[in-house]
Amino acid sequence: MSMAPVFHSVKELDDKNCLKSVGCREVCSARVARLRFLTPLGSHAINQRLFHSRRMLSAYIPIAIFVVIATGFALFTLVVSGLISSQRYNKVKLEPYECGIEPLTDARDRYSIRYYLVAMLFVIFDVETVFMFPWAVIFDRLLLFGLIEMIVFIFILVVGYYYAWQKGALEWV
Repeated sequence: MSMAPVFHSVKELDDKNCLKSVGCREVCSARVARLRFLTPLGSHAINQRLFHSRRMLSAYIPIAIFVVIATGFALFTLVVSGLISSQRYNKVKLEPYECGIEPLTDARDRYSIRYYLVAMLFVIFDVETVFMFPWAVIFDRLLLFGLIEMIVFIFILVVGYYYAWQKGALEWV
């Protein structure tokens, strides 16, 4: 099996092929002129990498534009709201806002730990049930394995829920 010679430059191609020919310097020059659009092997790889990196960088232009617009909008909103807002404070403006209801106690009162426990349990069980949606989307591809995995997952959720219920963590008062 013969390998085609690899030339690293057009000059090398000119020297090896054309100078050994029978004296058809004009034909060889025309052939080399047609090959001038090809770059040498070493710089061809560099040119290809540069072109590829430019193409990759151009893919990030929409993201950069989005970041600039989002940052500009945030700064614009802060500046405009600071310019048009009233700087005078009064008693009503300094009160804590609680859904329009007059506050009866101090805003820094202590809350029962059960409030936070119920909130955390809600978040935990809510986030865990979100994992069921991707499973439901590809249920037909998972077959029996997916069904068993989901049964184990739901069993663990029910055990955790039962434990929280038995400990009284779901009681409000």
